[in-house]
Amino acid sequence: MRRCPTKNMAKNDEGVTLVEILIASTLLVVVLGLGYSLFFFGTNAFSRGETHSIVQQNARMAADYVIGSVRYAKDLEIRDSDDLDELSSYQRILYSQNGQLFTTHESQEEAAFGLEDDIDLMIRFQKLSDDELELIITARQENTEYTLDTSITLVNIDKGPKSNKIEDESNPSGERHAVGFDIP
Repeated sequence: MRRCPTKNMAKNDEGVTLVEILIASTLLVVVLGLGYSLFFFGTNAFSRGETHSIVQQNARMAADYVIGSVRYAKDLEIRDSDDLDELSSYQRILYSQNGQLFTTHESQEEAAFGLEDDIDLMIRFQKLSDDELELIITARQENTEYTLDTSITLVNIDKGPKSNKIEDESNPSGERHAVGFDIP
């Protein structure tokens, strides 16, 4: 006796229905979407952290350079960066202009050190006392900004009547981006 093939197909339960395929596809898309969003979030967080680290590193390098340069100054004058001609009598001048840090030594201007190309750097000076100078450095890159605020004790500034001194000749509303100083 021969059996009808359609009857065997009806009894075969080994196949997958369309509803099962749709449910499996939907679950796969959800799992892959979650995996992609976690990967994208992790990559983006790493990139932001790296940018923040580069900005901090450049601000700290600039602070180390400025502190090392002015710590042993015997006379120091703070000016706006527009008044650089007023500082020409000093051996050295440090100033920030157009997002870069510059130094002059015996009238030879040069970039103080190599910053990352797209980092804007601004330094600001303020007299705190007869022998103490405040240094504020702000570094920016893209949407990241880092500000470093520190004070520098000038070890060669005396407090006597004929002493070396810190002069703040800046306009009260001026930015004070420049210092001129002599080194013994």
